[in-house]
Amino acid sequence: MREFYLAIVLSDGRVLHNPFAKSHKELLEWSGENGEHLKVRFTPQNDDRLDKLEKYTLLIEQNEIPDWFDDAMKEAVIFELTTTIQKMIVKNRRKLVLNEGIILTENASITTVKNARIFGMYDDSKVQSLFGGSEIIMMTDKSLVNEMNSNTYIAEMLAQSRVTTLLGNARVGKMYGRSKIVKMRGNSRVDYLKGHSGIQTMTEEAFAYSLRHMCLVDEMHGDSVIDEMWDWAVVGAMYDNAFINFMDDDAKVKVMYGNATVNEMFGNSIIEELHEESTVKKLNELAKILNKRISQSKK
Repeated sequence: MREFYLAIVLSDGRVLHNPFAKSHKELLEWSGENGEHLKVRFTPQNDDRLDKLEKYTLLIEQNEIPDWFDDAMKEAVIFELTTTIQKMIVKNRRKLVLNEGIILTENASITTVKNARIFGMYDDSKVQSLFGGSEIIMMTDKSLVNEMNSNTYIAEMLAQSRVTTLLGNARVGKMYGRSKIVKMRGNSRVDYLKGHSGIQTMTEEAFAYSLRHMCLVDEMHGDSVIDEMWDWAVVGAMYDNAFINFMDDDAKVKVMYGNATVNEMFGNSIIEELHEESTVKKLNELAKILNKRISQSKK
């Protein structure tokens, strides 16, 4: 994780850091300091878990190391940053996290998160509601977010992590493994899914960029869109103006209703039933529609 955890060491021994800073430049601008300094990053070796303090190492993020940065200062910096990370680790229950940077592990349970950055969710950690400009950098293990609201964002979901509901402009960047989203509403968006990941329901203008391998979407409503489906990806039902741009290999849509559209189908992709005004624009290779039913108004 490139931006965890960034710090600036000043020649007088002070250490500048802020969990919301995404670059050393931001730290300098935030602090107003312009004297001699050293850019560092305090992070686990080999991209290990962020809650394992014993795995952390101090990395120098510039070519030249100033003479004043001796072993004693290095030890002092490591001690301060270790203490900082230790305070960020949450293992218990909290009602509210507000304007903080945290790491959730074990059985941590947060009722409400507002304007915060969650750098990692591990084990059975849970967040009931994610609000405002809140951001989760990574979810893994059996971690759970029950509800994402407005402009919230999850950068990466791994293993069996799960989001129950995305609302408003909530967004997930990447999903791998068996990660799962149960509902998507409004303008919520998923950019990339892979492995066993699945979305149970998409409504209104919900958008999923790419589904691959054994991904599953049970239903799509309104103007929801999937740009690509690969391999064994499955959509249970498509309604209204739901749209799939590209279906490859063994991708499958079980039922299409209303004005739902598939732009192009390849490989052994299948649509089991086509109803009403729903359409498939182009069939390639062995792609096929098993049953096309005309709506009552057309009979």
